[in-house]
Amino acid sequence: MSPVAVGRLTSNGVALRTGQDALGELASLDAASATPELLRARMADEGYFLARGLLAAEPVASARHAVLQELRRRGTLAPDAPAEEARPNGRLAGKRVMPELGALPEVRALLREAPLVDTFARLLGGTPRMLDHVWLRMVPPGHSTTPHCDIVYMGRGTHRLCTAWIALADVPRTSGALMLLERSHLIESLRERYWNLDVDRDRLWGRIRFRHWKVVSEGKYSHNPHGVQREFGRRWLTTDFRAGDVLVFSPFVMHASLDNVSDRVRVTVDARWQLAAEPADERWIGEHPPGHGRPPGRECPPGRG
Repeated sequence: MSPVAVGRLTSNGVALRTGQDALGELASLDAASATPELLRARMADEGYFLARGLLAAEPVASARHAVLQELRRRGTLAPDAPAEEARPNGRLAGKRVMPELGALPEVRALLREAPLVDTFARLLGGTPRMLDHVWLRMVPPGHSTTPHCDIVYMGRGTHRLCTAWIALADVPRTSGALMLLERSHLIESLRERYWNLDVDRDRLWGRIRFRHWKVVSEGKYSHNPHGVQREFGRRWLTTDFRAGDVLVFSPFVMHASLDNVSDRVRVTVDARWQLAAEPADERWIGEHPPGHGRPPGRECPPGRG
C-alpha cells in the first residue's frame, strides 16, 4: 500500500505531508537468512531493518493473549467486547507502559525465540543479551508517540544497542504504526545538542523547552513531526505492520508513531539487545531494574514507540 493511498495521516495531532519526498515505505529483508555482513551494512547505511514475519504466529498469539487477558483482569478493556479485540474502556487513558506485563512468561518466551536471538547474534557478532527491562506498550485510540531517540534514555552502557520493536497484532497505519526519520542516525548536528543528553543526569524530567512551535519536555526531541521533517529535510518512513514483524533500529534513529485513529489499543513490545560482553546501562538490568526511578504505574519513556 502506498502512503498516499491511506489518505490523511497525522502524528501527535499534526498533519503529515504524504508526497513521495516526505513519506516513504520501510524496507524489509529476510533477516532469518541474511548474512551478518548484510545485517550490519543495513544498520550502518539505513539505521534499521524490518524483519517481516520473523516471529512465528503461535508464540506471538500466546504472548498477545496473555497480555490482553491481564488487561481484562485489570479492568482496562471494554467488558462487553472479547479481550482479543483490545477495545479499551475509560480506565486506559494516555500512552501506557506496563513493564510488569513484559515479565509475563509468554512474553519472555516470545523474546527467547531462536529466530530473534540468532538474528542479534549475527548482527552483533557474538553472544547477545537482552536488557532485563522489557517495555510492554499500550497506545489507546487518540494517542501517538513523540519524536525522540532512545540513546538519551539508555546511553550509559554500550552504544552498540539495538531496539527490537515487535508487533503482537497487526498494526496498520491507522492503529499508530511506528515511523522512523530516514537515515537520521547519520545527522551530525544531533550529536552535540541531543544525543549527548542523559534524561536523568541532566534532570530533563522537569525542564521545559520550546522547539518547532511547541513545548517539549523530558527526553523528547519535539512534539511536531512536521517540524522535525522541515528541520532535517528527511522523509518519515512507515508501513502497515503485521503480527510477528520485528523492526530493529539504532538508538540514534529518530522515531515516532502515527496517531492511533482506530477503536483498539495498539499493543507492542520493545526489547533492547546488545553484546553480552559489553557494558549495560545499569538502569535497565537486574531482577528489578531501577529505571528512571519513576513512581510505579507512571509511564517509562525510553523508546516511546
